[in-house]
Amino acid sequence: MSLNDVAVFVTQRNRHLSCVLIDSSTTDREDRRLTTLCEQAGQERTRIILSIKHLLRRHNLQWQMPTKVFPTQKAIAWAKKLVLPKMDRFEVDYLLADLERIEQRMGQLQGVIVQRCSARKDAKLLTSMPGVSHFTAARAW
Repeated sequence: MSLNDVAVFVTQRNRHLSCVLIDSSTTDREDRRLTTLCEQAGQERTRIILSIKHLLRRHNLQWQMPTKVFPTQKAIAWAKKLVLPKMDRFEVDYLLADLERIEQRMGQLQGVIVQRCSARKDAKLLTSMPGVSHFTAARAW
């Protein structure tokens, strides 16, 4: 019985099953968990950036920003010096601290992903293709 036959068989037995879990090695599970953590960190970073942009729009300050996009060093330095009402200042400071923390986490996770990809022959082959990053290679195996 091939893998596709197993998937069809399991799907026919249980219509609510969306995927078939195949027993894999501990390394593969760790790699999948690592890429999931990186993906979740990216989603959290996006949420934080959008919250800061929303707060700036609330005070119509997005036009005074020194750069066109927000998470640049110059824009972050500007946001730290920005004069805002007390509660909004507190919220911006909190969000900027979260942004710094999440970017550190993403850097660490990406470093581990690169390190693990360097140790795998199939990941090296995938990353040699144009447009395939270490994250994509780690997600693919």
